[in-house]
Amino acid sequence: MYSSNLTMVGGACLAVMLVTACGGSSEPAAEPTSYHIQKEALYASTTTDICRAKDAAFLRNLLLRVSSVLPEGTSGFDFVDFDVTGMSEDENARAVIRFRAVPSGEQPEAMYAVGSFRPEDCIIGPLQG
Repeated sequence: MYSSNLTMVGGACLAVMLVTACGGSSEPAAEPTSYHIQKEALYASTTTDICRAKDAAFLRNLLLRVSSVLPEGTSGFDFVDFDVTGMSEDENARAVIRFRAVPSGEQPEAMYAVGSFRPEDCIIGPLQG
């Protein structure tokens, strides 16, 4: 009888501990407010930009898209940053990705690609650079 009371108390304590541990913080995570992605953000545990919050594969897909059209023999693709410019009402939004690459037989070069940008769903139009 004494043993079953201890079991009930132990079970109740365990239940309280689990509820408080699972409750976590009552504050929701802050919503991203920027389109800017820096290289350092790639290693962060939380997403701080709008596009990757909407689609976790956004940047990976963009980098694959850019690297696939580099001249043959280019190597050393190194992401620098991504940003959106022209978000005011009188301008068209433009996505800009900056990176470094090594053209065949040359020194590393800073490069960029620019395309139209639709902020509501982070769609980037044809790229030029």
